Amino acid sequence: MVASVILAGCGGGGGGSSATATATSTANTDLDTASNTTNSNGFSKLSGVGLERRFESSATDLSETDRASGGIAAADYDGDGDIDLYVVGGDTEPNSLYQNQGDGTFVDVAVEAGVDFSHWGSGPGFGDIDGDGDLDLFIGSVHGDSYYLLENRDGVFIDITAASGIRLTSPNTFSVTFFDYDRDGFLDIFLSHWGTNRQSGDETETVWRNQGDGSFVASSLETTIASGLIENNTDWSYTPNFSDIDEDGDSDLLMTSDFGESQVFLNNDDGSFTKTTNRAVIVDQNGMGASIGDYDNDGDMDWFVTSIYT
Repeated sequence: MVASVILAGCGGGGGGSSATATATSTANTDLDTASNTTNSNGFSKLSGVGLERRFESSATDLSETDRASGGIAAADYDGDGDIDLYVVGGDTEPNSLYQNQGDGTFVDVAVEAGVDFSHWGSGPGFGDIDGDGDLDLFIGSVHGDSYYLLENRDGVFIDITAASGIRLTSPNTFSVTFFDYDRDGFLDIFLSHWGTNRQSGDETETVWRNQGDGSFVASSLETTIASGLIENNTDWSYTPNFSDIDEDGDSDLLMTSDFGESQVFLNNDDGSFTKTTNRAVIVDQNGMGASIGDYDNDGDMDWFVTSIYT
């Protein structure tokens, strides 16, 4: 079993403080956690599986605000039946695509696949946007760096960002979720843009409707998500998730956000959403990552939200 711990973008999303650390030696970190022993917590530690990444620094002041990029996407991008990993390197090293060899080991094929980008990347995600049966890739970014929408063509990724029509004015795109909200058979794209100044009536660039021809249209206003997302003139959204929380047959949007702004949007099944956030219940102060599942096995979906600086 491979256990990955992901810290994606928590550095820039806190309550205003800025912790500082100093690195004085070389650290070697295995994403799978290394060594072939079993701990009392039930996780096995594996070594030599090909997931090692090395970060080197000598007496460099590491401020959390300068290490806000990161993230991992897990999916079977090559269709061979096992799960591969795409890992964002941030500003310290190129991104990696770890191809699962099916024997418990991985090989970094980012160069061959055309995805070895060196940028302030964040929140990658896989989704079949063109309906051809293989998984395409979106990679967000922070600090206004390059973001990418990439089409998977037989295991090689082609940059289609310009042709897609996705134009982001936000300097930060932390997370992505693919979901066909309008039920037209094509996956749409939902993005989070933490820390972006927006005014009432602005297009927040959260929802990108897939037109089925390889292009996307900004649709946050027409879905009414934009009007429900912005509070105090800032978009603090971090992680979008979908689940049918009201059990009416369509999936609703749960948007984890920083500074107490996490939101619940019920799907109206007509291409629009209604904000129904109950502030007596949704009380996380600084939402970052999130996951949805029926953890208590009672038949309905629960929402787990991580929070920093609570």
